[in-house]
Amino acid sequence: MEGLLLAEQLRRVTPLLPSSRLSWRFPDPYTFVLPLKRGAVWLYNRPPNERLEKRDEVQSSSGTHSGFQDLLVARAAGELERAEQVKLDRVVGLHFAPFRGFVETPAVTLLAELTGRNCNLILLDENGIILG
Repeated sequence: MEGLLLAEQLRRVTPLLPSSRLSWRFPDPYTFVLPLKRGAVWLYNRPPNERLEKRDEVQSSSGTHSGFQDLLVARAAGELERAEQVKLDRVVGLHFAPFRGFVETPAVTLLAELTGRNCNLILLDENGIILG
């Protein structure tokens, strides 16, 4: 995904933040859907079609998903506070607030490197330590 296209999608997401949200949805092991109060953020992590989109529809989950997707459910449980892109780079940071539910979870950041065949999703704790 090109940096300008990514910036356009983030301009569509930013007015909705901070946003309480529903649970993560995973249509397949490479698709990550984060429902917001209006619409959803879709992350595709499969080259050569890696991308981030703000879409109006929310997909249901499939029966199977990856261990990283399980980690997101457990750790990225708070509201989405902000989404940022440094300059026009193809890297986006999604910043999640701490979750104060039955089990409290600290704030985390999901970095999405949407850089062609080397695309990657990285979950970081508050201190920048990689969780997964």
